[in-house]
Amino acid sequence: MIKGLDIKSKAVFDELEHRYYLDGKDLISTTQLMRKHHLAPDYSTVDEETLRRSADYGKLVHKELEMFIKKDRPSYTQEVENFEMWIKENQLEDSMIESELQVNNDIVAGTIDFIYQDDNGLVIADFKTTSQVHKDSVSWQLSIYRELLGMEINKGVCFHIKGGLFEVIDIPLKSHDEVNKLFDAERKGKIYQTNDLIPVDSVEALIDFQMQLMAMEETKKKIEAQQEAFKDYVMQEMEKRGLLSYKVVCNGIELSLTRVLESKRESVDTKILKAENPDIYEKYKKTTITRGYVKVSCKPNE
Repeated sequence: MIKGLDIKSKAVFDELEHRYYLDGKDLISTTQLMRKHHLAPDYSTVDEETLRRSADYGKLVHKELEMFIKKDRPSYTQEVENFEMWIKENQLEDSMIESELQVNNDIVAGTIDFIYQDDNGLVIADFKTTSQVHKDSVSWQLSIYRELLGMEINKGVCFHIKGGLFEVIDIPLKSHDEVNKLFDAERKGKIYQTNDLIPVDSVEALIDFQMQLMAMEETKKKIEAQQEAFKDYVMQEMEKRGLLSYKVVCNGIELSLTRVLESKRESVDTKILKAENPDIYEKYKKTTITRGYVKVSCKPNE
């Protein structure tokens, strides 16, 4: 086994509270930082019991992997056996460098799951035991760790381990500038805004589409206003003549006009019904799921 990195975090980690301290001051954890700046998946809709079971399982697997990497004991679980097999297949038995390495700066602290060395240099890795892997979130996590570590890292890797599932996913890392922009936003009490969501040429195309649509909407409003004025005129003429319908052919196109008579339309005031008769409202309430979408708007950047 390669000698571990000569790095010792100055931060103190309270495992029970899962909090980091530096000179008596609270540090934000990498996970908390990512959630605060909307860079991590949102699990707020998942029930607490499911989250607790998932967290307990994750802690167990992480501990087993840590003990294997540090060669404290052989593998006992399917998860660790799969990891051990991958290590052997890639001839990395003597290239495992660190496990559960704590790193920090003046505001952020975190713990790196695994560091190893391949033919091209150091690799920083994270173990995920969730049902799915959010690659961009893992990219941010590993990129933050790399910045806190302060060493040249060859690449990022995610080991997705859950029961019999074992897959190794290459993770592209964020630029040093982007990670430092995130740190700067946290220091200033602002929310980080990413600039690399979509390529620049795609941004330009999206703006062009939006501007065209806005121009078309304005034209549509003007045409609709002209049409409404004309329909009002025709309505008055048809009423005068007692006509309910009228057809005329112009330039090979038949135009049909139908006068819709005034009528009453009944509806239920759901707000009052819910307030005065909640049981009835709940009994007949209909729930539909609408498809999520991205709302686009443009305005001059002053």
